[in-house]
Amino acid sequence: MSENLNSRKTKRGKKSKKPVVTLTPIRNTVALNPLLHKGGPHQKSHKALRQANKKDLRTQVRKAFSFVYIGLLATTLSMALTA
Repeated sequence: MSENLNSRKTKRGKKSKKPVVTLTPIRNTVALNPLLHKGGPHQKSHKALRQANKKDLRTQVRKAFSFVYIGLLATTLSMALTA
């Protein structure tokens, strides 16, 4: 006779089931902290804004000095050709 492993006979002959203990997985309590789910504002950080400003300044300087460099080069070439 095959019996269920989770059942056993009592004194009166009736079968009673043993309580089956199921283990829940261990959760990361830090990751499930409700304060961490609030999130932050969807905007650029201060560091990103500073880097963008520096990059913009560099491109403006490069454009300004490229015209100056071209002007100096043209005057230098014209002086060399006339001499």
